[in-house]
Amino acid sequence: MPIGDLKQRARNILATDHMGYVGFVFLSGVFIGVGTGVLSFIPFGGIIGSLLISFPISIGLVMLLMKKRATGMGSLEDMFAAYKQNFTNVIFVMFMRELFIVLWSLLLIIPGIIKYYQYMMVPYIMAENPNIDYRDALQLSRQMTDGHKLDLFLLDLSFIGWAILSSLTLGILFIFYVGPYMALTRLESFYYLKWLAFGDGNPYANLHSMNGGFEQSSQPNNDMNNNNM
Repeated sequence: MPIGDLKQRARNILATDHMGYVGFVFLSGVFIGVGTGVLSFIPFGGIIGSLLISFPISIGLVMLLMKKRATGMGSLEDMFAAYKQNFTNVIFVMFMRELFIVLWSLLLIIPGIIKYYQYMMVPYIMAENPNIDYRDALQLSRQMTDGHKLDLFLLDLSFIGWAILSSLTLGILFIFYVGPYMALTRLESFYYLKWLAFGDGNPYANLHSMNGGFEQSSQPNNDMNNNNM
């Protein structure tokens, strides 16, 4: 996977509306942090917070980033789109994803890490198709990440330097640059892996749920280099 090119594409997208992307990513963190923090004071608050706040807002942020990437436009309302688009299915699919990762982690830490990267594309798949069956979402993510789990791990690893710099600035650098930069890079990795797995086809066409779409502009450049800056 051409890590350097994906990160460059993310930087180019970020440059089109830097403060807009900063605001959306920051506010998503605030909503999740405050909401789950309040619910943490009640029994099972952590689980409830994940189901009712973390999962839908995380998916909503991806929906917003996808829309803004494609059209140049996006609003705060888009961040809450998952509450309006088959909300129960969104939280169920995300719950099943987390359940599988946790169950594999109970065996050993390494299998858990492998499953984490194997199912990393599920939130993006959900953002494109909130009605998808959880089995299909997991299967598509497995197909997309087959042979690329190490690449995704190295992609995360490439941000370690930025994470250190962010800690030295008490998180300010993360808010104003690293956070949206990472979010957009992961979005680019989704489009790239989807193109590798399915080409110009519609990956949702023959599944249990058939409301998905495919963004033609997501095709990567085949001449990508592997610069990890």
